[in-house]
Amino acid sequence: MAIIIRTQGLSISPELKAHLLRRFTFALYRFENRISQTEVSVKDLNGGKAGLNKSVLVRIGLAGHETVIVEATAHDHFAAVGLAARRCKRAIRRALKDPLERRRAALPQLDAGHAGEPAAGFG
Repeated sequence: MAIIIRTQGLSISPELKAHLLRRFTFALYRFENRISQTEVSVKDLNGGKAGLNKSVLVRIGLAGHETVIVEATAHDHFAAVGLAARRCKRAIRRALKDPLERRRAALPQLDAGHAGEPAAGFG
């Protein structure tokens, strides 16, 4: 699985690159036959000032499905990468879920004791 790494406004250290590749490979390995492309953008939002300013944006192309886009922001890039990898795993699992199963889950659960009975005031 090829992971394209892009940076904006910073240079990526070898440790961060290894961490990023390890976390995303581990998070996405079970979906690798359905992933057509993975692109990770790492950026520093406010140029080294304090706060939540390290961002990781991930775009994952899924064969036969829409593109999954995940963003994570944290105090440092290592934490943002870990958070983004976990979010990607959940987002891909959700995107690949059977559409009928998703519709069933969205329907309100019927009360088994009142199934088939008319609502109060009608009948």
